[in-house]
Amino acid sequence: MNGIESEILKNISMAVYVCDPEMNITYVNGYCETLTGVSAKDAVNKKCYELFGSAHCSQMHECPVKKAVQTGQMVSTSKINYKTREGLVKRVQRSASPVKKDGRVEYVIVYLNEIEEKPMFSKPLIFDEYTYYLMFKNAPVMAHSIDGDNLICEVNERWLNEMGYSREEVIGTPVERYMSPESARFASEVILPQLWKTGNISNVQYRLVTKDKKNLDVLINCVLLQTKSGQISMSIMQNITEQLKLTRELRETAAKLEQINIIKSHFITNLGYEIRTPMTNIMGFTDMLNQTKISEEQQKLVGHIKKSGEMLFSTITSLLEYSKIESDEVLLETSEFSFKKLILETVNALMESAEKHSDRLYYAIDSNLKHNVFGDESKIKLIIMNLLDNAVKFCENSEIKVKLSVVSETSENVLIKIEVIDQGIGIAAENLENIFLPFYQIDDGITRKHHGLGLGLTISNHYVKMMGGERIFVESSPGAGSKFHFQLYLAKAAQNKKTSEPAAEVSAKPNYYIGKKILVVEDNHLNIEVICRLLKICQCEFKVVENGLHALDIIKSGEKFDAILMDINLPEISGIETSKKIREYGCQTPIIAVTAYSSSNDKLLCFGAGMNDYLTKPINFNLLVSSIKTHCAAFIA
Repeated sequence: MNGIESEILKNISMAVYVCDPEMNITYVNGYCETLTGVSAKDAVNKKCYELFGSAHCSQMHECPVKKAVQTGQMVSTSKINYKTREGLVKRVQRSASPVKKDGRVEYVIVYLNEIEEKPMFSKPLIFDEYTYYLMFKNAPVMAHSIDGDNLICEVNERWLNEMGYSREEVIGTPVERYMSPESARFASEVILPQLWKTGNISNVQYRLVTKDKKNLDVLINCVLLQTKSGQISMSIMQNITEQLKLTRELRETAAKLEQINIIKSHFITNLGYEIRTPMTNIMGFTDMLNQTKISEEQQKLVGHIKKSGEMLFSTITSLLEYSKIESDEVLLETSEFSFKKLILETVNALMESAEKHSDRLYYAIDSNLKHNVFGDESKIKLIIMNLLDNAVKFCENSEIKVKLSVVSETSENVLIKIEVIDQGIGIAAENLENIFLPFYQIDDGITRKHHGLGLGLTISNHYVKMMGGERIFVESSPGAGSKFHFQLYLAKAAQNKKTSEPAAEVSAKPNYYIGKKILVVEDNHLNIEVICRLLKICQCEFKVVENGLHALDIIKSGEKFDAILMDINLPEISGIETSKKIREYGCQTPIIAVTAYSSSNDKLLCFGAGMNDYLTKPINFNLLVSSIKTHCAAFIA
C-alpha cells in the first residue's frame, strides 16, 4: 500500500483496516481504533479473527475477506453485532474490497460501517374487537361495564367468581343492587353523577355484597368509553377486604399495646409509691434505732436491715427510672457543678463497698479541668455511680479506676471523657452490645450472686444520649477486665468560683440544728412519726395535720410557720391543690414536697403549684435538713 492510499484511508470518515491474503492485518486507521477499541499497535501482524474473535466471523455465511481473495471481487456482508473489548455491543456492516497487482490479490481493504437500527415493534399493534373482549374477560381484577341507566352491560370472570353470581343473573340489573346500602346511596347520590359528568372516577372505596351476603371491600376506578351502541362506563375493582382487615387488626393491636403500656406505667408508678411509703418508715426507724444504745449483735442486725432496705430502694428506683424513660417523661435539669467534686463524692460513696470486695478504688482527674460546668449533675453522677458499682460487683481483690480527661475545649465549652476501668471478670465479645439492653443478664448465677435487674447500663446509656453524648462504649474480654467510657460536651462556668474538694476537708460532725416552726401535712401515721422524730433531732417546733383542708384552715387562721412539709397524696384534697390555695391566700411560707411519687411530671406539677422544693421518700435526712435551712433562710431574707 503506497503513501497516497495510506493517506486516503487515514482521513476517510469510516473505520478501515487492511489484510493481506493470509488475513494478517497490516494497517488500521483511526476511525477503526475508535470503533473497535483496538489500537493499531495491537492490531498489526495479527489475524483478523484473532483480533476480533471467531464469533465475529461465525455470524456470516462466508468470511468476506476470504471471499474477496478467492473471487477478486468486492464483497458486502449482512449486518452483524460486534462486541468491543470494553463489552460494548455495536451494530456494524462490513465490506471487503480486494486490491490486485499483476492479476493477483495483494491485500484487502475492509470497511466497517456502524449503523443504528430502528427499534423493533415500531409499527403499532392492531387489536380487533374480539381481542379486547378476551382481555376484559380474563383480566386478573374484577371488572364490569354499565350503561347510561346504571345497568350492568357486562362483567368479567373474576367479578363473577368473587361475587358468586352467574352472568345471566347480573346482566341488565342495576349496579347499586350489589352494593351495601351505604355504598349504594353514596354511589347514586355522588359517585355515578360525577362519573357521567367528568368521565372518570379514581380510587373510590365501595363495599359490595356477595350472593351469600358477605361483605367485599373494593377500590374502584371508572372511565367512560364511546362505543357503537353509545357511552358506557368501564370499572376496574381491586379487592381490598383482606388489606382492610389486616389494617384494622394492626390498629387494634397498637391500641391494645398502648393501653398495656399505660397500665404498666401506672402500675410501676403506683408500685413505686406503695413501696417508697413504707420504705420511708423502715429506713427512718432503722437510722433512729442505730442511734440508740443497742448491743453489738443488735447493731449488726440493724446494719443488715439497712443494707436490705437500700437494695430494695435501689431496685424500685431503677424500675421507676426505666418507666420514666419508656414514657418519655425524663427531663434534664441544668445547674452549675464541680466535676471534680462529683467524682470524689461518687468514689467516696462506693469506697466501703469496694473494701468489702478487697478492691482498691482510685481516681484520676485531669489538671486541665479548671472550670465548673453546667449540666444535669444528678444524672451524670448516677451514670458514673452505675459504672463504678458494676465494676465493684464484678471485681475481687483488684484495682478499679475512674478517670476524667479533657479532650478539647473552647472559651465557652469543654469536651470531657469519663472512663471506668477495672480488672474484673470481663465480658465476652458476643455480649458486649447486649449488656445495654433492658433486663439483660449475661449469667443467671452472677445475677443471683450480685443482684440487680439489668437496668443500670440501659438507663445510663440513655442519659448519655440525652445529654448529647454518642453512647457508652465498652472494651472488654473474659478474664482481662473492662473499660467503659463516654464523652460529654458541657458549657463552662466562670472560673472565679473555687469549689472546695471533699478530700481536702476535715470531716466534722453534721450540724442538724434548725430551730424553726414547721407545719407537717401528712396522713400516714408511721411517716408522721419518722418526720417528727427527725424534726425533734433538729430542735424544731412542729404541728401535724392529716389532710389539706385542715392545713388550709390553719393557714387562714393566721398562724405562722417557717416552712411547710407537704405530702402529695392526701385525702379529700391533694397536696398540689392545697399548695395552690395556700399561694392564693397570699401565704409565701416555703412549701417542701415530701412524697413517694418521683416522676418528672409530678415534680413539674409541684413547682407549678408554688412549692419551693421536691424531696422523694424514703426521706434523706441530710437533704431534708439542707432544704429546710436553705428555704427558711431565703424566706427570712
